[in-house]
Amino acid sequence: MKNNSSNKQELLRLFERFSPRIDLLSEEQRMLARMFLSNHSYNSIARIAGVNKATVARKLKKIADGISDNNFFAALSKNNNLSAEKMEILKDHFVSGLSVKTIAQNKNVSIYLVRKAMVCRAFGITVQRLKNNTITHQCDIKLSPGEICYITGPSGGGKSVLLREFYNTFDSGLKINIDDIPLPDDKTCVDCLQAGFLDTLRNLSNAGLTDVFCVLNSPANLSEGQKYRYRIAKAIASDKQFIFADEFCSNLDRVTAACVSYNLRKFATKTGKIFILASSHDDLLADLLPEVIVIKHLAGDAEVIYKNEK
Repeated sequence: MKNNSSNKQELLRLFERFSPRIDLLSEEQRMLARMFLSNHSYNSIARIAGVNKATVARKLKKIADGISDNNFFAALSKNNNLSAEKMEILKDHFVSGLSVKTIAQNKNVSIYLVRKAMVCRAFGITVQRLKNNTITHQCDIKLSPGEICYITGPSGGGKSVLLREFYNTFDSGLKINIDDIPLPDDKTCVDCLQAGFLDTLRNLSNAGLTDVFCVLNSPANLSEGQKYRYRIAKAIASDKQFIFADEFCSNLDRVTAACVSYNLRKFATKTGKIFILASSHDDLLADLLPEVIVIKHLAGDAEVIYKNEK
């Protein structure tokens, strides 16, 4: 019993002496060491981890041997594929206690580089792991004149990336992205659309701009929602065959968004123009009636659904 007690006390002394190095361990090892320093008990850790006491003792002994080894930093650099520069940054912060700003100044590097090294270490991310987890987007769709493609899925799933890749595949003379449409401050909305008077009013109406004060105002002075609808009107009034819109109607109230979607559905069918839209909202599908739905999941390939099987 005395031997076990002395071994535990020796482990505690090692962990306390080399405590700055604990922050450089892997997430599992770091958590195990912190729990041991907190409660000094093999039994409580064993109950939480669902293993026996001997296993906990062996793991803690291995961790203690590692952090007390003179070659600790060399082994850490090798195991995590860290450059010498990043290792020095980690030592300066976790061991010497220097601030991010001080390290950046001393090493003449950006604060971004210092924080990047610290974040990678904190989350246990290695260069190889980043390479292995590179996100790729592969998706093929077929669209005919007058059809709508709707890209949807959760935020962060890659909808905007996918939309941008689709956009880059088309010739510049055939496409328009509503985000690229400028907002003049020296002309009214009516004057900005290059079409006949009735066609201009019709295009503005299709985009949900029917208020006379909006129509006679300059685009730059409109509200955010009105600016978005002006850009839609400008896009459908252009001679472009492919119209792209990211975050489609996301900043509009849902009733207005539904009306705009319904109008674009009719416009696409009538004119033969093709719309490629992206949004995390799925409440517009009944009004848009897209021929192609692309669901971009957080993980895995995009799922393509055709209204009528191609």
